[in-house]
Amino acid sequence: MIKKRNKNFIIFNLLLFLGISSVFNPAHAYAGPGAAIGAVIIFITVVLAFLGSSILSILRFLIKGSRIIFKRKNSISEKKSSIRKKSSIRKKSSKKN
Repeated sequence: MIKKRNKNFIIFNLLLFLGISSVFNPAHAYAGPGAAIGAVIIFITVVLAFLGSSILSILRFLIKGSRIIFKRKNSISEKKSSIRKKSSIRKKSSKKN
């Protein structure tokens, strides 16, 4: 809970700030071309960071997808080769009989 003394202190400071800021006019400063150049550089930096992050995310997704595809392809080819081996063994054993 806020003590009464602290509450009065906050109200006093708030009224003092509002009173002083209403008396003085703000300064009308000219930023010049330097501010515009800085804003353009920041904008370009943000765009490049976004594009770089997007490209890295897409590449990571493609790499994971390709690994999954190749694992499935290898497992399918291994299954086919093991089936071929079994069938060749069966053919050899049937020729002996």
